[in-house]
Amino acid sequence: MANDKARPSAESGIDRRRRAPHKKVRTGCKTCKVRCDEGKPDCSRCVSTGRKCDGYAPSVDLPIKDSNVRQYQPGADSKLVLPRKSLAEIRSYQFFIEVTVPAIATTFDAEFWRFELPRICQSDPAIWHAVVSLGCVHERYLSRAPEHTENAFAMQQFNASVRCLAAPTYTDRWRALAISTIFICACHLEGRSDQARMHLKSGRKLLEEIRQEEAQQTQKCPVGPPPNSSASTKPISLSLISSILTGFQISDQALDQGGISNFPTLVSDHDSFTTWRYYTAPSKPPYLTAENLTRASRAAESLINGLTFFMQKHADEIKNLFLGKGDADLVESIASKQQPETRCFTEISKATRLFNREKESSRKGPRDVAEGLLQRTLLSLTLYHETSRLLLLKDPDEPDKLKRCAGLPAASVRILSLAEELLELNQDRDDKAFVPSSATSTPLFILAHSGFTQEIRRRAIELLKRPQMVGMWDSVMTAKLGEVIMEREESAQYDDRFSKMEKGTPVPERNDELPVDPLHRIFSMTFNKTGRRTAAVSMRTWKEWMQGEPGRKLTLEW
Repeated sequence: MANDKARPSAESGIDRRRRAPHKKVRTGCKTCKVRCDEGKPDCSRCVSTGRKCDGYAPSVDLPIKDSNVRQYQPGADSKLVLPRKSLAEIRSYQFFIEVTVPAIATTFDAEFWRFELPRICQSDPAIWHAVVSLGCVHERYLSRAPEHTENAFAMQQFNASVRCLAAPTYTDRWRALAISTIFICACHLEGRSDQARMHLKSGRKLLEEIRQEEAQQTQKCPVGPPPNSSASTKPISLSLISSILTGFQISDQALDQGGISNFPTLVSDHDSFTTWRYYTAPSKPPYLTAENLTRASRAAESLINGLTFFMQKHADEIKNLFLGKGDADLVESIASKQQPETRCFTEISKATRLFNREKESSRKGPRDVAEGLLQRTLLSLTLYHETSRLLLLKDPDEPDKLKRCAGLPAASVRILSLAEELLELNQDRDDKAFVPSSATSTPLFILAHSGFTQEIRRRAIELLKRPQMVGMWDSVMTAKLGEVIMEREESAQYDDRFSKMEKGTPVPERNDELPVDPLHRIFSMTFNKTGRRTAAVSMRTWKEWMQGEPGRKLTLEW
């Protein structure tokens, strides 16, 4: 069946109690076969070892983890008629499950993409057609089909989904909200930015209406939701969809305006920018659990976002350092404001040591995390942790500033090695068990943008060229963006050098391997997709920003 891939793993809240060993059986699950304990819906033997139980025939859908999300009963809505699934639909759905979901699911919204959507779309025609449409659009994007050719099947599925949503009723808003979220992704892949913004606006409006509706129902009936309210029938987590929509909104506004520092309220509403503030390392064993690894991974990714926000927020103070107006006291003043970020960095360091110590002392490893998944997760955690070290103004592990500066290039090379090792491991992943791990593209792009040597930057770009979808970002596009950034900086440095030579000012001999002057580094850029693989980009160097000059505009193709 096509929906076998959608089965949640041990991470989704399945009962992990140990059972007594069973003798050999003939009716075991597809994974254990004769040594199965025949637990339903997933056998405990699979769950306890971190494997995905492939189930029995017929397959059984599991309840989701969130207790606030009610089990969906399609028979409760007389308008729902299960669609006849064609082979083409099943094929695109299978692609959605096996390729699209692992690509677009982030550490903060994976449950929605991996568990909730695959479960409800099997019994909801509107969501089914939307999911099939997204799978088709994504496959077409990866196949690099000519942009001018029409994607008839995807459009057919899109229209079928919209027809099923005609005149949504009181209890249909959650369905329209889920579909708006799916359509945002499809429009991004198709390069239809205006339509993506339209669906985003519609989704935000629907979300607000549902929340207001639930607030009113709560006032009328404070003890549990009334049986006819949307809260009692929605099978999806509003908090997850809210996170996805807010993430799209932050990304859209940041790319449009060249940064995130102008949206402090919006940023404060998203877990990917705030989780680091509350993170603490696990306090008691066992440390290597899926929950602890997930919390640490989210904190590490969130910390990098928080540090990026910090640098943009304090750009004016950093500008004074470039202009020579600051001194050691100014550096100390800015660094002292990073104490909350430094606290989280120290907690992640502690957690990483605990994880590695327990892994080394235990041959079998944790019961709810498979060995390959554990290796990838710890590598990803270390990769993000070492990258955040570069963004801290003061390294808590190396107080000597001179030694720290001297060691930054070597630290960057270590990050490259970690990313390359993780990319190699990801080629063999099967995703049968799931602990969210962050993508390699963020640390690599930080090095491509801000690496300490030109060689380090070029190596990061080469690793980004390995095709990988990360959310709505194509790593190949990110690599091209890195190349254009380097070209723009070298051009700015050359223009400055030529201007000085014309004025008779002595200039040192040109050396392309030396780091670019900080004033010629890219300070900010705007980015707007104009097609599937084209975008309009505007870049400003630090010098242009300080002098109030506009950025240079160019077209990006990948």
